[in-house]
Formats: sequence, C-alpha cells, structure tokens
Amino acid sequence: AIWGGGLSALHPVPWQDGDANVNDIEVTKYLNVNSSGYVETRAQTTDDYYTFGIEGLLLRGMKCPNGTLTGSSGFFSGEITLKLEIRNAASATVCSDEIRLRVAPWLGISHAEASQEIWAIDWPTFNQRFLNEPLNNGYAGLSYSGQQLRVEPYGTGTTTSGSQWFQDHVEIGYSQRPGGPKMHVVFRVPYDPYQTQPLWPKTRLLSKNVGIFQIGLIKQIRGTLGGDYGGNYGGNLEFLPPSQVHPHGVMLMGDLVEAEVKTFLMAQEFQYIDQKSFSPPSKWLKVGHVDEYSSFLSGSRVVFADSRMGIEKLEDTAIIPAADRGKKVFFATSGVTQAGTVVSGTPFVDSALTPYIDESRRIYLGTANAQADMDKFNYIRFYQGPAQGWVAKIKTGTVTGNNYADVVLEKGNSNNTIVPCIWFTGKSMAGNSAIGDKGYMFYMDPGGYPPPNGANVPNAPSAPSLWPNMPAPNAGNKYVLVEGTKGGYPHSEYSPIPAFITVHEILMDAEFVDFNKNYSYKSLLDSENAIRAAAGAESLNFTFVPALFFGTKDSNTLSAAPRLSVAFNPGPANLQPLTVPTVGNALFVPRQFGPVNNAGVDIYESAIRAAVSSESVYFVDDWELYHVSGGEVHCGSIVKRALPATDWWTKIKP
Repeated sequence: AIWGGGLSALHPVPWQDGDANVNDIEVTKYLNVNSSGYVETRAQTTDDYYTFGIEGLLLRGMKCPNGTLTGSSGFFSGEITLKLEIRNAASATVCSDEIRLRVAPWLGISHAEASQEIWAIDWPTFNQRFLNEPLNNGYAGLSYSGQQLRVEPYGTGTTTSGSQWFQDHVEIGYSQRPGGPKMHVVFRVPYDPYQTQPLWPKTRLLSKNVGIFQIGLIKQIRGTLGGDYGGNYGGNLEFLPPSQVHPHGVMLMGDLVEAEVKTFLMAQEFQYIDQKSFSPPSKWLKVGHVDEYSSFLSGSRVVFADSRMGIEKLEDTAIIPAADRGKKVFFATSGVTQAGTVVSGTPFVDSALTPYIDESRRIYLGTANAQADMDKFNYIRFYQGPAQGWVAKIKTGTVTGNNYADVVLEKGNSNNTIVPCIWFTGKSMAGNSAIGDKGYMFYMDPGGYPPPNGANVPNAPSAPSLWPNMPAPNAGNKYVLVEGTKGGYPHSEYSPIPAFITVHEILMDAEFVDFNKNYSYKSLLDSENAIRAAAGAESLNFTFVPALFFGTKDSNTLSAAPRLSVAFNPGPANLQPLTVPTVGNALFVPRQFGPVNNAGVDIYESAIRAAVSSESVYFVDDWELYHVSGGEVHCGSIVKRALPATDWWTKIKP
C-alpha cells in the first residue's frame, strides 16, 4: 500500500517523491518487476490485482497551503482526486481512471456513551479527595466509579501536565472510514501560548488504537497573539447526544471561540447544524466555558444552572427559617454551628516585644456552654454589627463564671511566623471589583494581620500599619461559631482565608441577590434559549439545579463587566457523567458545602439529588485545586468514552 503525508511544525504538507508536481505519486515500481526499486504489494496468489491505499494525515478544515475549503481559502477541503494512468514507452496514456476521495470527519463523543477511562492530574497536596476519597454517605472521589483511573503526575519529565484543567487540554472523539473500524482520535485543542503546552496527551494517550492531532497553537492558527484564548479550550466544547432528530448529535461551543476553530469544526459537517452551534453565551463568565452552567445527558436532557433558584432556596422559610439564617452557613466542613450575640469584649492586648505579632482579644459570648461544647469550635464570624465581615481563629474557648462562654482570638504568635488568625472578608459583593486579583472566593480581601517585613503575602500592603484593625466586636454584635471551614484562594504556605459565610449575610447583600436574580439569571436564560435554538426540532428536557454566581456590575446596570462572573458555590452543572459497575449511569457532582436544614442535610445537595433522581449522584470534593481557581469536576477531568454504535454515514430512522 502507499502511505503518505506529513506535518511540519506549523503547516501540513503533502507528501512528495521528487516529481515536479508534488501531488503526483509514481507507482511504476509497484507494478513493474523489471524496474529498479520494485516492491511487491500483492498477496501470494495467482491473480494480478494490486492494492493501493492512501492514509490521510489532515482533517478537513485544517490549514493547508493552497487549500480550497469552500468559504475558507487556505484550509484543506478534505477532498482529493486520485487518477491512475497507464502509459506506454512513449509516455502516451493508454488508459486512465479517476476517483474523488474525501477524508473521514472527526466526530465528538457525547456524555451518553459509557465511560472507559478517567484522566486527571495527580497533585497530592490538593486533590487526593477529588481522586480517591472512599464512598461515605454519598461523597466519593472519581476512583469510586470503578473506571481505570489514569493519573498524570504533576510536572514529571516528559509527561508534564501543563495545568490541572484536563478538560481544556483535549477533546477525545473518533473517526472512521466507511466500512473500516472506528478509532479514538484526540483533538489537542489550541492552547494559550503563555501556558505550558500539555505533553501528556502525546505521551500517555497516543497509542496504536488512539490517534491524536492538533490544528496548531493560538499564534499558529491566528498568526498573532493577543486577545482571548480560553474560548478555544475543551471546556467550551460540548455535544448534544445523538437523537432521532440529530442522529450524530449536535456540537455546541460558547461564543468566545476563535474563527479558525470554528472553521475546523464546521468542516466536519455531521455534528454541525448552523451558526447556532456557536451561539451559547459564555462571554459573561470569567472562565468563559459552556460547561460552567450546562451538562448534556442521554435522552435529550440538560442539567442547567439556575441562579434564581439558588437565591430562592435560601429565602424559603420552609427550608431555612428566617430566625436560623445567622447560624446556617455556606462552606463549613461540619454542619455543627452555634450563633448568638456578643455580650462584651476586651481590647486587643499586644506584646511590646513583638508588635503586631502577638495580639489577642477576649470576646464574651453570653451563653452557658459545657467546656466540651466550646472546645469543638475553631472559628468565629461576626455577621451583624460593627465587626460584620470579620472572621477570627479561636485560640481557646473557655467557660467562665456568671454563665459566660468566651473565646480568645489571636492575631499571630510570638515566634515571628505568620499565622493569619484574623481576616476581614468584606460586607458586600459591591466592594470587591477586582475579582481576578483576589481569587475566586466570595469577598476576597485578606487582612487583619501584619506580615513580617518582606513576607510574600498576596495583596498585602507594604507597611504593616496599613493593615486594617478589627473593630471591637462589643455588645450587640451577632456571631456564628463553626468547627471547620473550607479555605479561600490563594493557596500558599500561609493559612487560607476562611470561606464560611452566613445565609443572613448573603440575603442582606442586595447587590449579590440582584446579581443572581437578575443579571446571572438573564444570562443563563439567554444561554438556555441559544442551546434550544441550536437543537432545532429536538425537544430538550432541562433539569435545573441551584447555583450562585458573583461578579461586578457596570454602572449599576444589569450589564456586568466583561468576563467577571464566577461560581460562588461549586457549580453543580459542571459535573462528570460516569458509568459505575453494578450501578450504571452516575453523576459525579461538585460537593456543595452548602447550608444544612434542621435535619442536617445540605439543602443544595438535596435539591440536586431530587432534580436528577433518575441517576445515582456522588458528590466530589473539588474545592482546593478546582473551585477556588474557577473550575469544577468536569473542568478537572477528561473521560475516554465508548465509541458510538452507529456509523456517521448512516441515519437513525424514527
């Protein structure tokens, strides 16, 4: 057989054998036993049939010198003309035949297909629960799926991971020539030139049964740098599962996608309907991916984020009584909390030998508690009064006379090391506009303790005297105590900022409530309508799950600043459908760490289970490496799925 083709670093080139026309291939040596370099291609039989083959190394829609793709000059049309001529000794054509060939398309695989392998980064400090947490009361890591969990070590030699966002690195699809076998083919998506190009797809995915291709990096396909890149990543590319209306499924990509990526995907034809495939809004999101608010399941089902529902669940007094909003919190690691009112407080006591480092304050909580009860609480948050928005680490919890329970708060310790025990986390979303500089958690404004000179503390003023001092939480301040809390961004050797916050504060923040009931909700509604339009005649069944977003508004209108909306609670629609042995279809959903009802049940997780009751649900702790950096379970994993049973050149009959 004849195998040809090749790729330069920047452009594909046709293979050539030295002829003047690089597209002409001399085949005499395969036919004439008297020619030099004769190569026998026939099987050992008595017939005189010869078999020739051409293997394409370019997909339609890829950049190609002199490419003739309709509407896109310089891109491969996917078609070639193969002409066979027999010439006599005088080079006159005795006879000839001609055939037109077309390269098979690359097709995406939807979530409806069974999962086979899971790929994710191995970052022991941050994501072991994400990968390996054993099943416990509905919480589990991805390994519980029973899949062959392939873990790419972080930054190891030639298998460098690039980042934790494996969904953004590749899209695992397939290709098949008519009559031939199906084969997994991996689309290595155009990647941000300022990040390390992930090598693991080449070193770990590529095999005799798995192909891989790339249409180029950003600069190569566009010819220049600058602008936005994230819209080209795998998290922004999804597929509606096959249906009677669309036998091959429907490709969907958010509206941040580059023109060159559009050209490639459109050229594959069979999953592209029209420009509506690129219409779902994603520009309102900081990350800018459709998987932040949607997941597509079999049976024309779409799991979809609903920010208005997110607020309404908190407002519903049948779920959380109004009187309990101060003791119901997001992002605590235990459902046990205690709320109350401060009776009195003492000023800070500061050692003259170690100014700013060894400070403490005693707060009288005015409740009679057993010592054992006080010992279990580690953090206090003031949610109403002059000290609202301040969080402190409890050094000791004690019970004193006169029925007082008290806590001692500490700013630092005496050996001059950083122990950030007091933080100001803000009072309103409106005051925190530079979300990108302050991480992705709610109300980021680390403060309340001065670092030693030269300490590398994110967002720290240069002079310790500029750090805010905690207002005296005196009589009348409302507080809540928690045992443990998830930490906010950034991660470092320093203690992370406590993330827990009360339902009372959320509902009292008119800016945040309005952002979710109006702006985010409208953006999500636009996205829903765009997806329905792309599906055409196919009737989609949307399943809504509670979600909250935060960001900034432009001039107090419903128009948010570009790319500044991020998930507040771990985005529940950013899930990974997996096939679990003995269970079947299951959804691995970001663990919510939401407020619990009086029965101790997370109200968001309960709503999610009820919404997708036809599937088993496992909640995955993706907080440390994913949520606080703007992504969730789907963003952090890529799944190799079973090849579809149908052929792309046939149709499913109704």
